[in-house]
Formats: sequence, structure tokens, C-alpha cells
Amino acid sequence: MDAIPGGTMQDIVGENSDIRHKEAVEPGGRPPCGTGTRRRTLRPMPPLVYSSPPALTELRSLLPPYEAAELLVDTYFDRVHWFMLMFQQDDFRQNWPHLYKTQTDRTSEDCNDLGFLSTFLMVIAIGAHYAGPYRQGLLARHDVQPETLKQYILKAVKSSLLDIIPVGSLEVVQTCILLGTYYLFHGAPRLAWPVCDCGLRVAQSLNLHRKVDRDHATLSLTPIERNQNETRKRCWWAIYEIETFCSMSYGYPHSIKDADCDVEPLNPSAKLRNAPSPVSFDEPLRCETTLLSYKYYMSKLSVLTKAVLSELYGIGPGLVNNNRASGVSGSSLRAVVMRVASLDANLRNWRAEIPPKLRWETVASTSMSYSSQE
Repeated sequence: MDAIPGGTMQDIVGENSDIRHKEAVEPGGRPPCGTGTRRRTLRPMPPLVYSSPPALTELRSLLPPYEAAELLVDTYFDRVHWFMLMFQQDDFRQNWPHLYKTQTDRTSEDCNDLGFLSTFLMVIAIGAHYAGPYRQGLLARHDVQPETLKQYILKAVKSSLLDIIPVGSLEVVQTCILLGTYYLFHGAPRLAWPVCDCGLRVAQSLNLHRKVDRDHATLSLTPIERNQNETRKRCWWAIYEIETFCSMSYGYPHSIKDADCDVEPLNPSAKLRNAPSPVSFDEPLRCETTLLSYKYYMSKLSVLTKAVLSELYGIGPGLVNNNRASGVSGSSLRAVVMRVASLDANLRNWRAEIPPKLRWETVASTSMSYSSQE
């Protein structure tokens, strides 16, 4: 792999890496050829120590005044976060003020975190899109025009995307999700799909579609590790939902192979100590209904929808001539009817599992409004 530029980033190590490093390392720090054996699977590529000064400079120049940014972050979490649930809100709120440190206070990590900077800008751009008249007035006090700020950010992030993607971090996945989702719901699906696909590729390189540790139960992880694991799962299922939505709505090929994924569903009780995470969608939820329950059922619906796309329409990886081979479009009408009945039963079972708090008819009969302008 060393002969390929960037090949060492694949981090292929021996089964007994301690022995390799203690006994079989050449003076230059590189193990000699032929020592050790490869692992059965590759480790995810670590995030690249990479930054593009022009991209960083351009994106940093778009940061609005701190007070305006604070209001836009509040707007995002008030009006958009419930739908995506991609961030751990407490962590995000704790981290974004670091972008406003003075030059002398910034660390090299603060200055070069192109991934988080782009994610933050997308958050406030989407917050600006959903700022109502009252908040627009508050932003005007800081000389911020929400629509203008949003357009500048979208243009800059789009033009810097090829500088952002090689960073290869979780924040890059989040940036692609936010940018792609915005395009998806605002009339540019042909642009949304490749942007989201970039997020999918980075997510796969980070192994977000795989369990963090195959050898230990989630409960054995430390609280910090559990929190990180839940964030990884949130990003993965957000990507999965967008991929399925694009495939369902526009007929684009579905690029995720379920057989290659073993990541667990989201845990609606993730904030409770010692609350076990669901192992799969096959086991029913037995916990109090939370906002994460909503996302859990949306993720499960995406899995069921993907099955419909694959089994009835042949939209998915490795499904060339699938319809013809399985008889969907050919000989057996009975087979088609039975397959549709099975898929329909799965959807009906999903519908029956939804708790009362999340049923549309329950929400529609309740008068919901903000308690104040703020």
C-alpha cells in the first residue's frame, strides 16, 4: 500500500500489532515487508490533517456577529433539529463558540477545523431560512439580512465542497447532510443527490454503517463513548433516510447495501443511564416515547421503503435485471401479489407500533403554538 499515494492512510496492521512494533520495525519506523498478517477488515481512515487556507479564510469571513449567530443557532434547534436530530445538541452548543475565539486564544485545532466550520455555517444558514419576522427584526439590529447571509453561505460551502470532503470527519458527513437536505427540499434534487452521496462515502469510510465494537455490549462503553456512538448512529440514519427519500421520490439508484450494514437503530432512551440500545428493528420498543422515538420509527420506515424499492422496482445495489430474474415483471402474477401483500403487512405492522404521542391524528387534534414571540 505504501506504493500508492495516500495508501498508508488505510492503516492496515497485523493481528498482533504490539509484536510488530516492538520486534519488527525498521529504523525508519516502517515495518519490513512480509511481517505480520492483515486484519480481516480495514480500519476506517482517520480524519486527514488537511486544510485549505483559501477555503478557511472565505468561510471564516462569513461568520456573522456572535449575538446573531447565537440567535440563528437557537432558531435551527427550535425549528429544524426535531426533524433531523443529527447533533447532540448540548455538545454542539458547547463547541460552536470556539469559532469566535480571538486570534490569540485559538488553538491550531480551532483554526483548521474546516469540517466543523462548514457544519456550523450550514446550521446558521438553515436557521436564517426559517427565521420568522420577529427574529428577522432581531437580526437586523446586528446588520444581518437572513436571506443574504444564507445565499452567501450556500454559495461558499458549495464552491468549497471539494476542499471540505477530504477532511473526512464526522462533521463533513453532517455538512453534506445539511447541504444536500436543503437542496432536496428546495427544488434541486439533481444537486442534492450527489452531495448526499459524498456524505455517504465519507460515512462509509468512517465505518458509520458498522457497530463500533463487535466484542462488547453497548452498556460496557463509557458514557463518553456511548454519546459518541449515538452521534455516529444519528449521522448514519440521517444519510440512510435521505438516500431512501431520493430513491423513492426521483428514482435514483439506492447505493446502500443492507447486508453490509450492522449498525444498531437509534436508542430512544439514549440519555438514560444503563438504557440498552435496540439491537435491531425486529424487537419492539419498550420505553417511554421521546423525540428520538420519532426518529427511530422514521429510520425503520426508510428500511421498509428500501425493501419496497428493491423487491418491487429493482432499485438498489446489485439488482441489475432483478425484476426479470425474480418474476416481478414476468410470469407469475401470484408471486407479485404475495410479495406486495408481505410488504404491505410490514408497513401496517410498523404503523401499529407507533405510540399515541407520535400519531398524526393525535397531534392534529391538539392546538399547538409557541408560547411567546421569543
